[in-house]
Amino acid sequence: MRSFPNRHLARALALVGSLTLANLLTGPPPAAAATPGPLRPDAAAPESGELSVRAMPNARATFAEALKVIGEEYVDGPRPDDAVWTSALEGVLDRLVQVKGVKVNALLSPEELAELKQGLAGQIVGVGVVIEPVQQVLIVKEVIPGGPAAAAHVQAGDRILAIDGKTVRGMSLEAAVGAIRGPVGSALKLELQRDASEWEATLTRAPIKVESTFGTMVDGDVAYVQIRSFGETTIPRLDALLRELTAKKPVGLVLDLRGCPGGRLEVAVQAADRFLAKGLEIVTLARKGGKKDVMRAETAPAVPSALPVAVLVDGETASGGELLAAALADHKRAIVVGEQTLGKGSVETIAELDNGWALKLTIARMVSPAGRTWQAKGLAPGFPVAAQGRKDGGYTLGDGLVDLAKDAQLKAAVSLLRLDRGR
Repeated sequence: MRSFPNRHLARALALVGSLTLANLLTGPPPAAAATPGPLRPDAAAPESGELSVRAMPNARATFAEALKVIGEEYVDGPRPDDAVWTSALEGVLDRLVQVKGVKVNALLSPEELAELKQGLAGQIVGVGVVIEPVQQVLIVKEVIPGGPAAAAHVQAGDRILAIDGKTVRGMSLEAAVGAIRGPVGSALKLELQRDASEWEATLTRAPIKVESTFGTMVDGDVAYVQIRSFGETTIPRLDALLRELTAKKPVGLVLDLRGCPGGRLEVAVQAADRFLAKGLEIVTLARKGGKKDVMRAETAPAVPSALPVAVLVDGETASGGELLAAALADHKRAIVVGEQTLGKGSVETIAELDNGWALKLTIARMVSPAGRTWQAKGLAPGFPVAAQGRKDGGYTLGDGLVDLAKDAQLKAAVSLLRLDRGR
């Protein structure tokens, strides 16, 4: 059970009720063919994702009464006051808008806050692996080029059985990430399995620079740009890639937003700016009290208007990724290929509390140029294409890993761009 000093609870609850817009963050499948078109919201899902809220009479006094009963009667009690108040605040936040698989409104410990800041800065300390839990083991989803794991020949698909001698069975993903990360220069032992082979690798933790943006040419004359998140280095890298790739006179451009969970709102808006004419609406932020902020393209586009664009999306495309895809689709600047997106159409702020903890809290909803919202329901592509090969390394994941033959969605996007170019 987590806990923080209860003297900070009053300010935390006050912030839940009255936060202003600051430090904006955006984050974190159809099988049959459909009529080509832009992203389509799934109308069957609830609009906000907010849980129904019950309200009992005289709740404040009743809460104190209930705490007294819990302290006196609960079999494992009494609980420390700080732990009880922490749980109460987490309960308040859990009843606000949430999205399946994503803690949209949440209480962040100092460690979680530091991890969030590191991720937005694009640099962490670890060994350079992206992991996911599958059936009581940890699977290496991706190995970051240039990191200690890559140097030790760890590969995507390898299974982690133990970390520093401790089995990963029953270990939460958060605990596993915490165990893998540590001070620069410290040693980490991983027990690994690939097919029938098992071995132990000793790695040295180091600063890992996580590039948010990659680019290359595919199929000879099609530009390919992948945005993994919207962070501090995204726009400089994107600008450089667009200059480099458009100079090669491609017949089309694929913008890959699969797996993109979002990031900084202003960076997602700047990315859209590179594709849209100056003055066009990118997104409207619908805020508390009916206030709306309209964000528009402020510069001439970096991508030539005559160059066809295809956007790739999937079930992990969220928030800023959805914003960018929706803006390009609504202005008919791109066709959208792939799978239904996650459905996180909200903007969060980080409010740091006096005790080092923080609130991540929704302060606005996104509305696309055509008036679309996608909170808790996602956006469907105009050209649905199911993913193939993602679990066996066929999914495109950055520099040097673009495999047109195995990536059905990328292959479809390239074919559609060629058709568009031929008209």
